[in-house]
Amino acid sequence: MENYVGQHWSIEIRFDEKKAHKNGFDANTLYDYVDKNIAKYGLKRISKFAWKANEEDKANSQYLALSMLSKQNWVMNNISSILTYEYTDKAIDYLDLIKEYFPERISE
Repeated sequence: MENYVGQHWSIEIRFDEKKAHKNGFDANTLYDYVDKNIAKYGLKRISKFAWKANEEDKANSQYLALSMLSKQNWVMNNISSILTYEYTDKAIDYLDLIKEYFPERISE
């Protein structure tokens, strides 16, 4: 896997290990679930916590993956952070966007 440092058109996901354990999950298993679920959009895993968008359709692949993940209880009940990188290496806090536009998806 490549070295990950906020690459353009990528997603970084972190699960809260304590929440995951409390909810009956192993955090490593959740990362594998993410990988299996977003592979259909062409994202490739580049580190334990990060995925790179499909080179042929960067925006569409990344946005579809993020939308799908934010609708999954197993993600939202155990998430610590979701950062996205688009045209720059400046992170966008995707959880802040979810809180603003789709607060019903947030689990406390």
